[in-house]
Amino acid sequence: RAEMDRLEAVFAQLAHAGHVRGVGSVDGAASTAAWLRHRAGMRVGDAKAAIECGAVCELLPAVGRDWRDGEITTGAARTIAEARVKGFDHELQACEQ
Repeated sequence: RAEMDRLEAVFAQLAHAGHVRGVGSVDGAASTAAWLRHRAGMRVGDAKAAIECGAVCELLPAVGRDWRDGEITTGAARTIAEARVKGFDHELQACEQ
């Protein structure tokens, strides 16, 4: 399971990078999550969660590193991503450790 978590961490960061670059719009998809649903067979909710987790890994590099290293689980990374409140990234970064 730890190896799966590590792979999901890498995938989340790639999904976020694709989202930032607008990968889905190149193929005419309505969103990156919709593109992942079509291209990777993912459920839209799982695709959105992966993109959000990837964004949090960019914002909180220690969380991203720990997830990729298997120190935290995918569930923990999703919990951290769900705790993100628009306009309060600085506060989230302050409590990363």
